Amino acid sequence: MKREILNYYLGHNVSITFCDGHKAEGILEYISDFCAAQGWRKPGYYAVGHWNFKCSHVKKLKVLS
Repeated sequence: MKREILNYYLGHNVSITFCDGHKAEGILEYISDFCAAQGWRKPGYYAVGHWNFKCSHVKKLKVLS
């Protein structure tokens, strides 16, 4: 999925289907350099709950109300 699409939905409650078929639901977040500097998560990745992923790993995104 394109980075612009994921950036548009940052902060929204979403359901994401990954390329391998796994699904995750929650608030879509972007991992900042601050989080990476603290050693919490990888920089430049996205996160939903405890799932960290690159934009290329997303197969489908659905916005939940």
